[in-house]
Amino acid sequence: MQLYNYHTDSCFTVWSDEMKGILSPLYYISAPKDTSGLVFLKDAAVVNPSRKTHKVNDTEIVPYVGLPETDDKKVRMVLHRPYKEVAGRNIIKIGDILFARIEPSVFNKKYIYVDNLDGADHAYTSTEFYIIQAKDEVNPHYLFSILFSDTVFKQIIGKTTGSTGRRRLDRSAFENILIPLPPRKKQDKIAALYLKSEQQKNKLEAQAKLLLHSLSDYVLTKLQTELPEKTDDFIYSAWTDEIDYRVDPFYFHPNRQNAIKALRNSKHKLLSLKQVVRFKRDIVDKIDGTLPYLGLENIVSNTGEYEETTDKTSISSAFRFDTNNVLFPKLRPYLNKVYCAEFPGLCSTEFHVLEPKECDPYYLYAFLSSDIVVRQTSYLMTGNTLPRLKTEDVEKLLIPIPSIGIQREIASEVRSKKTQAKALLLEAKKSTEDTSKEIERMMLGEIYGKNN
Repeated sequence: MQLYNYHTDSCFTVWSDEMKGILSPLYYISAPKDTSGLVFLKDAAVVNPSRKTHKVNDTEIVPYVGLPETDDKKVRMVLHRPYKEVAGRNIIKIGDILFARIEPSVFNKKYIYVDNLDGADHAYTSTEFYIIQAKDEVNPHYLFSILFSDTVFKQIIGKTTGSTGRRRLDRSAFENILIPLPPRKKQDKIAALYLKSEQQKNKLEAQAKLLLHSLSDYVLTKLQTELPEKTDDFIYSAWTDEIDYRVDPFYFHPNRQNAIKALRNSKHKLLSLKQVVRFKRDIVDKIDGTLPYLGLENIVSNTGEYEETTDKTSISSAFRFDTNNVLFPKLRPYLNKVYCAEFPGLCSTEFHVLEPKECDPYYLYAFLSSDIVVRQTSYLMTGNTLPRLKTEDVEKLLIPIPSIGIQREIASEVRSKKTQAKALLLEAKKSTEDTSKEIERMMLGEIYGKNN
């Protein structure tokens, strides 16, 4: 039995009695052909449950999780913001599912299972998330796993509305997505399979990340530079002769100052980033289809791995980059999304595009993504909601320039470990895809009586 009314042709027929108020062709081409055995999402879960906490003063600091603080199905970071900045937003708790409702996240399957809030029992969250709370008779891990299935995802794509680049999934459309809901025993079986697959994926990814994270220590060891001990001091002094053009306190934080001192003790020639690279600003205002587009969401934090997502179809502006250019983020530098380009393309203007002049590109990538640079840039951000680096601060970053032999040795090790890590990540991806197919088969077997 075919689940979807999919056609190989670009033309198909929708009868007037099938119209449901939505005129998008995607809605009708992605609708389940046979709805027997399917239920509405709202019958299995509560979307955006109404929750209240104790009375909070405007200045009280509360936990907050936004889109950037989530990644790879998990909450990666819990921020702490004044209540007045998050007042009126929804509240999440452990066991909730977060569903990103805006492009590109909705198409990139940015769905989060909340299993950790850094010790808090609740947190406020972005309005760009729908909160899904499974009803008592529904296994929340089962509910989370089927969001990634073709059965559900094709409906999600079909029900998004809005202009290209800012398409969203309306709440009523989301609540009325049809999902398979087998008996609890089958839900538990599927949930167990999913969790086992996630454990295997996490194990492989952890091995890959360990390889990639070790690059920072390797680079600093080869440069004979020691990363200073990190301090949590909130009180420190800055002498007048240390003040140049910025007077904000974070600029003079000991963690940043000590990192700079460690670099100044380097035995290698030190140059500013502006001396080492050319800042390329080749701006384009459209995607012509011949070059891929790369946004911040395409780079994995701390590893610099490129992660392909749904193609972007329109832009207001972008930078052109070439192979071996280094992309350095302006936004939220603590996420450490540095990338050495393996292909030519277009990228978000939230990147600096760096063309190396005085060093090997892979050496530059390895150094800029090292802890000693993150230690500096994390204290150079300006702005609250979207903390960015000023261009002049990036240009002033100090870069040790060892001999070309040492640079190439570092670059070779970087390439080797990245190749090993990529193989592990591909194995993890294949394992996840195989499990998704098995879950789909089990669901359809329950609904349509296929062999399961």
